[in-house]
Amino acid sequence: MSLSVDLYGTAYGHFATQALEQVRRETYGEDFGQSSWVTADEYRRFFRLLDLSPADHVLDVGCGSGGPALFTVETTGCRLFGVDLHNEGVAAANRAAQERGLADRARFVCPDARKTLTVDVGSLDAAICIDSQRA
Repeated sequence: MSLSVDLYGTAYGHFATQALEQVRRETYGEDFGQSSWVTADEYRRFFRLLDLSPADHVLDVGCGSGGPALFTVETTGCRLFGVDLHNEGVAAANRAAQERGLADRARFVCPDARKTLTVDVGSLDAAICIDSQRA
């Protein structure tokens, strides 16, 4: 019998630790809560290409613990709706949004694929999905 290990839950549960923040800073040069090899400058380039502004509504698919999503909100002023399959990631993202005073502009959910998302997709101006993979 093989044991099941929740790698995503474990990673998200410890994502905000000071040690991991330092690793991200040393690895990427700037820590914005990323878990991929995409840098802050590359994200800023995406924002320019998407022409994001405070008037825009963005969907982040596979938002994880919300670091890049909140960086998006802080940088562009947009409103963001993030979805992820992992409860731990969504909980961490909502905590971070609250702690950073962004809960009025960023909301994260762990959707039930059998139900309609609680966002009007017709109101979205852009969608972001970076380093997301099938569960």
